[in-house]
Amino acid sequence: MDIQIDTNLDDATLTVQKNLPDPQQGFQNSSIGSNVFDVIEKFFSNTQAPVCGSNILVLLKRYPNEADISRLVSLIRYHHAVVHVITSTTPSGGSQPKAMYSVASKTNGMGLIENDEDFDRLAWYFSFYENPYPVYATTIQVSGSGTKTLPDFYNKGIIAKKYLIAITYQDHVPIDSFQKLNLRWTSPEGSGNYKIPRDSGKFRAIYFCPQVIEDLRRVNTISDNMQYNFAIDRLHFLNSDYKMTLDYNYTGSDVQNFQLRIYSSRDVNSTIPNNLPNPNQGFQNSSIGSNVFDVVEKFFSNTQAPVCGSRILVLLKRYPNEADTARLVSLIRSHHAILHVITSATPSGGSQPKTMYSVASKTNGMGLFEYDAYFYLTVMWFPLYGYPYPVYATTIQVSGSGTKTLPDFYPAIEDWYMLAITFQDHCEHYGGIRFLISVPDDSFQNLTLRWLNSQDSGNVSFNSIQIPTTGNYLAVGVYWHYLDYKMTLDYNYLDQDVQNLQIRIYSKIFSDDTSCNPTEQPQTFLFAYSNDLSSDTVLESWNEFSSYSIGYSWYGSVRIDSLNMNMKFHTNIEDVNSTIANNLPNPNQGYQNSSIGSNVFDVIEKFFSNTVAPVCGSRIVVLLKRYPNEVDNSRIVSIIRSHHAIVNVINSPTPSGGSQPKTMYSVSSKTNGMGAIEHDEYFYRGIWWFPLYGVNYPVYSTTIQVSGSGTKTLLNFHPIISDWCKIAITYQDHFPIDSFQNFNLRWDNPLNSGKFTFDLRESFGTYVTNYISFQNVDYKITLDYSYFGQDVENLQIRIYSAIPLNNWLPYSD
Repeated sequence: MDIQIDTNLDDATLTVQKNLPDPQQGFQNSSIGSNVFDVIEKFFSNTQAPVCGSNILVLLKRYPNEADISRLVSLIRYHHAVVHVITSTTPSGGSQPKAMYSVASKTNGMGLIENDEDFDRLAWYFSFYENPYPVYATTIQVSGSGTKTLPDFYNKGIIAKKYLIAITYQDHVPIDSFQKLNLRWTSPEGSGNYKIPRDSGKFRAIYFCPQVIEDLRRVNTISDNMQYNFAIDRLHFLNSDYKMTLDYNYTGSDVQNFQLRIYSSRDVNSTIPNNLPNPNQGFQNSSIGSNVFDVVEKFFSNTQAPVCGSRILVLLKRYPNEADTARLVSLIRSHHAILHVITSATPSGGSQPKTMYSVASKTNGMGLFEYDAYFYLTVMWFPLYGYPYPVYATTIQVSGSGTKTLPDFYPAIEDWYMLAITFQDHCEHYGGIRFLISVPDDSFQNLTLRWLNSQDSGNVSFNSIQIPTTGNYLAVGVYWHYLDYKMTLDYNYLDQDVQNLQIRIYSKIFSDDTSCNPTEQPQTFLFAYSNDLSSDTVLESWNEFSSYSIGYSWYGSVRIDSLNMNMKFHTNIEDVNSTIANNLPNPNQGYQNSSIGSNVFDVIEKFFSNTVAPVCGSRIVVLLKRYPNEVDNSRIVSIIRSHHAIVNVINSPTPSGGSQPKTMYSVSSKTNGMGAIEHDEYFYRGIWWFPLYGVNYPVYSTTIQVSGSGTKTLLNFHPIISDWCKIAITYQDHFPIDSFQNFNLRWDNPLNSGKFTFDLRESFGTYVTNYISFQNVDYKITLDYSYFGQDVENLQIRIYSAIPLNNWLPYSD
């Protein structure tokens, strides 16, 4: 099974000619099924040609034996690919005649059935040439006679000169039940229909090129031996949205899987000019809220364009009625996307003016309020081009007057950046006043954003007299050096109403580490241990780790909370053994005062600035005896995330010093790691259960807050393959175990469900794992929990696989 990929069509032709079918090399038994599933999987793992958005054409003589297509379909969909298949009416083997038809159905492709000698004609009709762009796809089940309402066809803005409409009206041969079909489309601008009568002449294809009213058809008749299951038509739709219905008539009650596709001759470049607002098609009542939530969700479920890392710009005239943004924000974040919104100062309806501002805030975007006529000015200053990469984002609440200390800003490079601020989260207006101040109370007075470093300082100030002509939004260019800046905001409002201010910094340089990819085994492991621990605890923990077949290329070790912070790297794990043995905890070299916090932040920063071992995708384990004194971990988290690294930490419940017991737990939470709390003598047990080898690739990560008793709906989980995974949960974020009672993590799918229960009687430390066999299906995940009291617990819930994802798993806050 050798897949050859060529960049020249002539070379591809020669390749095919040199690899024509050879019976001597084929399967000699008709009971053997086609290996088409394996071939498609191999195509997607090739390293020569890009596979995203690819078209696959399969000429099938032998049926596969596989009945379950879910894994293959998931793989194809993941790469936004389309599979078309032409299946022979006279198969040479295999047992599942409908398997590949179903694969085509579920990937927006076509499943055709034809005599071998006519395969060439069908290949010519496929949508690879004049009409390559799919704009409509539905697969429905019909039986007997009746009418089906199909999904609407939204043609506004596509404006193709012609479309290719393709239908498979029976999912098997011979054509023993089909009688006739009538596909109808209706809209205020025009209507039409497409009939396929069995007794009008057995056709291979109909060319349908109507003018505005008049239909011109040419029908090619063939013999009475009707062995094919499809019809193809070319037609013209007006610039309108169509209601689609299907009248059908089959003999008998056998269920038919009916494929309907429409392909366009144009891409979406002409969409906007031809899809301008039309009052006749809008909501006629101001109480109806915007459907922007549905639109954003639909975007993320589209199968045409990749959504990871996307930018979304919403021009909002009508407010949504939804107040709860949690689900939508989770969806946007999971795809690393950013949403910006410009909201009209004169809304046409809806009840929640701040909802989309909140969505923008929580996805590192900007939320503007402006008069419609000036939307274009704000778009011009948005971070959509020039400076599209967010490197700093915080949203703060202020009221009255005062000063806020913001997270530090540490530029990745010395360069110009865009500083963007929204100084008000709402709009009140009157008459012709354009400046979006809180009229009539004129609340906003002034702001001053300051950045301070001993080598470089500066500020940006503006007031109600100097408000820019971009609504509630200010964007300026600032030159920052490669320094750690302390950031503060002085603010002054006349009233005590709470304002949610967005403060962002954007770069023209993508600063994330691109030297590794998520499918690679992590190259570097860092083992950091406190000088305040016993030597036995350190050695037992390291020996537990090193006793397994690890697979890292580099091993770093460092003793933290020591006056001598000496970090060493080796490529041979045996060398690390001697390094650690020669650098065991020494009380004489440690901090002598319990008020001194751990230097773990400095150690992690030093690791990422080392010039010996690669840091991209690295795994860090910290054995923590002394808590840090830092509360704000935003800078260290930003550094870790930029290198796609993961920090796991084991905290001692009997600390030797420091003031912030939850800081490193929070760091692990925000870097998809685990924060276990364990007695020193059992640290090794945490190392044994940590995802550091074998099943060590994170495929699911969420951190949730719970208190008391209840049920939480979590993010869905869709494994990329059916396999065993490790579930890891921290069920309390502090020690001792004084509130936890039990939890029940449940995963549900009609094909496969299960649960992971755990209660206080089984507890040791705060960390528990379990191995679960998951199928390649979409699971609904819920957590039932019970705690004494109402104290809030931050629970880490992770799932790890032996197979990595193709994209970096989003970090969980």
